[in-house]
Amino acid sequence: VLFLVGLAVLVAVFILGLIFAYRQELTSPMTVTLVFPGPRKDHLRNIQIDLMSQNPREPEFAGKIFIALEDTPMPNAHLTLHRDVVGKYASTDLQFNVFRDQTFQTHTNVADMDFPAADRGHSRFPLDSSYLDLNLSFQPSIPIEAIRITNRVPGFILSSAVADRHDDGSIRLRFLLQRNLFTQMLCGLILFAGLCFAILILATQTVSALGSSVAAFFFSLWSLRGVLAPQIQTFPTLFDYAIVLLCSFMLLGLIWRVATHPELMGKVSR
Repeated sequence: VLFLVGLAVLVAVFILGLIFAYRQELTSPMTVTLVFPGPRKDHLRNIQIDLMSQNPREPEFAGKIFIALEDTPMPNAHLTLHRDVVGKYASTDLQFNVFRDQTFQTHTNVADMDFPAADRGHSRFPLDSSYLDLNLSFQPSIPIEAIRITNRVPGFILSSAVADRHDDGSIRLRFLLQRNLFTQMLCGLILFAGLCFAILILATQTVSALGSSVAAFFFSLWSLRGVLAPQIQTFPTLFDYAIVLLCSFMLLGLIWRVATHPELMGKVSR
C-alpha cells in the first residue's frame, strides 16, 4: 500500500511539473524592457542586448549590443562601453562608432559582446542556470532611459531582470538565464526510468538473456542522451556523470548475477 501511495504521489508531482513547464514556455517573455525613471516616456535612448548563444565551456553567453541615442548630441564619433570585473573575468572595454542615419537619429553600430556569469559553467547541465550581474559605464557619459534584453539562447528562459542607473550614468544590470524546466524534468525522467529498468532487468532476466538485455540497456540510455544533444554544448556534463554511474551500477549487477549463478557456484565448489 505504501508503495502504491508513493508511486501515486510521484506521478502527481511529475504531472504537476509538466504543467508548470508548459506554463513557463507559454508565459516567459522573449524580450524584457527595463525602464529608468525620468521625464521622457518615449524610451528612445536605450541599450538593446541580444543574447544569442552559450559558450561551450565557459560560464558566459555570446550576444550583440546596440545603443540608440535619438537626438543626443555627441562630442565625438566614438563611444566606449566599460564592463567591470565579473567573477574570474577581467574588465573589458568595447569601442562603438557613433553616427547619424538618414532620419537624423544618433546611434552606434551593432557590436559583438560576451556576457559572463559568476557561475561554474555549463558542465552542470541540466542544472546550469546562470545569474548575470553586470556593471556598465560609458565614456563619454550618455543618457539611457531603457534597456531591452532579447533572449535567443536555446533551452534558457529569461527572468528576474533588474536594472539600476547610478548618478554617474553607470548601469547595473542583473538577470537570470534559467534552464527550462522541461529539459530538467526530461533528464530526471531518463535517469529515474533507467534506474527502474536496471533493477527490473537484473531481477527478472535469466543469466543467458542478461548479456543482450544489458547491452540493449546501455545503447538505449546513451541514445536517449542524444535527444538532448542540441541542448548540451559540452562533454562531459553532470547528466553524463549520472548516466555513467547508472551504467556502472548495471555492470556491477551483471557481474554479481553471473558470479552467483548456481552452475558457476557449483563448478567453483568442486
